[in-house]
Amino acid sequence: GSPGAAIVEKGYLENSITGGLVSSVRFVDEQLFIQTDAAVYPGNSGGALVNTRGELVGINTAISSRTGSYIGYSFAVPSNIARKIVDDLLEYGTVQEAIIGFIPVRDESEEIAGVKISSFSEGSFAQKAGLEEGDVIVKINDINISKFSDLTGQLAAKRPGETVDVTVDRNGEKLTKNITLIKRIKQFISRSFGLEFKNLDQKEMEKYRIKGGAKIVREFSTGGGSLVGYIITTINDQKINNAEEAMKTLDRLSNLGYRIRIEMVNPDGEIERYLQR
Repeated sequence: GSPGAAIVEKGYLENSITGGLVSSVRFVDEQLFIQTDAAVYPGNSGGALVNTRGELVGINTAISSRTGSYIGYSFAVPSNIARKIVDDLLEYGTVQEAIIGFIPVRDESEEIAGVKISSFSEGSFAQKAGLEEGDVIVKINDINISKFSDLTGQLAAKRPGETVDVTVDRNGEKLTKNITLIKRIKQFISRSFGLEFKNLDQKEMEKYRIKGGAKIVREFSTGGGSLVGYIITTINDQKINNAEEAMKTLDRLSNLGYRIRIEMVNPDGEIERYLQR
């Protein structure tokens, strides 16, 4: 009879291996990945990416797909980063993210090769080591830095307390400083409103006679009067207890296109209301 399609029973491909080429090492949402054209399918996450010598170089994590099926590109977390994550979880129970401790300039109209320092985070050793606002970071440990994702990629395998050599361009002069990295502190930033919040401490709650809220500590754009120091207490009549609630509620309502009513306590302790239509 005529030839027919072979039937592959479940279980026959449990130990299969696919091959491919590394096409690039790239950043996706500031996370470093090894990009290959080796076939990786749903359920293969956590599998090994090895070289021709059988050495582990990455852990398969994601695929590029609009259908959920493999269509040509897969991504793996580099093995040195995966090892650090495992070690952190075993030793600390959580991933230890190391940062230099500065706020970058994010003015897209200013074309520079590197990462420009706008200001320094609380607890950062960078300023004490000699870095200044306006410096442009161009190298980390002799690795060229042209954009912010380059910098985060170089720090991904580092821990707080380790040191790195940071080379900056200061008005055309190259300077290198040895910087002790600090631990990343979780930030609560509403992308839709361009605001950063922090939780209230007991002293602030006693001062304003409130039981909770989210204090605005930074604005990424100023379209009018500054709101830094204001405390959000309710959003659309929902009580706000902390910074995370404020961030999530604002972004969710904004993404849904809802009208947003915010009640705030100003630095003088007076209640103010804001309406976004």
